[in-house]
Amino acid sequence: MAHFAKLDTDNRTVLLVVPLADDKCGGGEDEAAGIAYLNEVHNWPNWKRTSYNTRGNVHLNGGTPFRGNFAGVGGIYDSENDVFLEAQPPYPSWTLNTSTWLYEAPVAFPTEAELPAGVFVQGWDEENQQWLLTTPE
Repeated sequence: MAHFAKLDTDNRTVLLVVPLADDKCGGGEDEAAGIAYLNEVHNWPNWKRTSYNTRGNVHLNGGTPFRGNFAGVGGIYDSENDVFLEAQPPYPSWTLNTSTWLYEAPVAFPTEAELPAGVFVQGWDEENQQWLLTTPE
């Protein structure tokens, strides 16, 4: 099964992601055939194929990654690099890693081994440039 992202009129923001039977797009690989079908059904021209199995520019099943990341509603299609990105987090300090096509904090997310027992990451503190930790009651 192929997946396609419906893009806004600027061909940038992902509005919707739909699965499409392989027979509607040449066995799942013919993007042009899939777009033609979706254009006819939805009367909308702006579509791009996306891979359900691609995350961080890695194919989760060992295949070839496709367009950086699986498209998500509200995400961005970067036409210059032909990749899908998540919307930029609301933290100015986070930067786009152009190897993974994911936004990263300036401080690495702590691993389980780095956290004391019973402590969890609650979020990001932009002002202090650190992860917020919490202990559930």
